[in-house]
Amino acid sequence: MQQTKENIEKVTKEDVRRVANKYLQPDKVRILVVGNVEDFDEPLSVLSTVNEIDITIPTPKEEMPEATPESLAKGWKSSRRLLQLVEDKKHTLLLKIML
Repeated sequence: MQQTKENIEKVTKEDVRRVANKYLQPDKVRILVVGNVEDFDEPLSVLSTVNEIDITIPTPKEEMPEATPESLAKGWKSSRRLLQLVEDKKHTLLLKIML
């Protein structure tokens, strides 16, 4: 453990920069920032181009209907069919595509 600590302490800024330049591709880096714009010290645009994405969860347009014996039976039938497909090795590829 002591040797590991000593090795970590030997890492220089240049070592980090060299490895970062070798493995990181800055033109492909994307940063996701989530929060209230008013709470940031300065606009994010000072860092780079900003693409805002609205992630507001929409309110449901209508309430879900209550489950009925018929709808429950239909759901169980679909579940049993899916399990049957899973057990049948020939449908494995189809299930992977569906998922």
